[in-house]
Amino acid sequence: MSLLTIAVLCGGQSTEHEISLKSAKNIIAALDKSKYQLLIVYITHEGAWHLVENLDHIKTTQQNQVTIRLGDKNFPLQSLDAQQKYPVDCFFPVLHGTLGEDGTMQGLLEVLDKPFVAAGSLSAAMSMDKVVTKEILVQYDLPVVPWIVAAHADMSKLNYNDLKKQLGEILFVKPVHLGSSVGIHKVKNEAEFKAALADAFKYDDSILIEKFAPGREIECAVLGNENPKASLPAEVILHCDFYDYAAKYLSANAAETKVPADLSPEITEKIRDYSVRAFKALRCAGMLRVDFFVLKDSTIYINEVNPIPGFTNISMYPKMWGASGIAYRDLVDTLIQLALERYKKQQNYQRIFAVPK
Repeated sequence: MSLLTIAVLCGGQSTEHEISLKSAKNIIAALDKSKYQLLIVYITHEGAWHLVENLDHIKTTQQNQVTIRLGDKNFPLQSLDAQQKYPVDCFFPVLHGTLGEDGTMQGLLEVLDKPFVAAGSLSAAMSMDKVVTKEILVQYDLPVVPWIVAAHADMSKLNYNDLKKQLGEILFVKPVHLGSSVGIHKVKNEAEFKAALADAFKYDDSILIEKFAPGREIECAVLGNENPKASLPAEVILHCDFYDYAAKYLSANAAETKVPADLSPEITEKIRDYSVRAFKALRCAGMLRVDFFVLKDSTIYINEVNPIPGFTNISMYPKMWGASGIAYRDLVDTLIQLALERYKKQQNYQRIFAVPK
């Protein structure tokens, strides 16, 4: 049996560039070399694509710059000097954030007409826009934290005292389109609010202002296409004020995880049900991580979703599937098979319309 060529896309033009590289290293290590051969495509902060042998030496080695060949399904990558063409059977975008997880890369791969892992362009765009996600989930009767959205042009009109009357004394300020808690602030007074606005608007042209939901932080993983399944939920137990970027990736003591979470059977099943319903509402494919708050009175809120969750050593998505009976290597393999399955189904749709005479 011939090996399938998998092109792992990593790096990218976002604030989550380094997290992408950590995720990609684990996925590359997990790929079954008896089934797949590998192309590693490192995307720089400037957007250049390079084929590399090893992600540990991307800063020091001479890289083979490549480009996309639109209209060539057999050899969709070629060297910049056009001397070498590369076949790809399936793309595996391990990209987080802007221009990687937000539908833009997915749209490019759809135009290229090749299989790729995880959500399509529309689903990725909806899932990465925190406001659109909330609006869609509300339409599907799924509970979300109360919020307002503000554009940069409205910054001077935002008044902390008015907002706290509407949403509460403690607020969260978030860029609408980022992940990994970049630019997110918990604010308790007007001075913190103004500083949070200034920082959040560095990253995005619109921000989300949310009510504080004082509850346990629970996550759940979803896997599948038309008939998705939810994992056992897990809990992030914080030893800091909130789960910001430093707590997630830089501090060994800021948080710990419990996989699976210690929840009642009723809450567990409700979270799994909400996760699958969110996956379907957002028209996802392959994978999704759904993050929740569970309050003391058992009220459940969906916080946000992640269409390409992390695969670093501390990432919850693979840990939750591990606790649910799917090992890391099998999870990566399943995601590729789901991508191929979805692509095969899409090829059955008629693309040419014969105009009736």
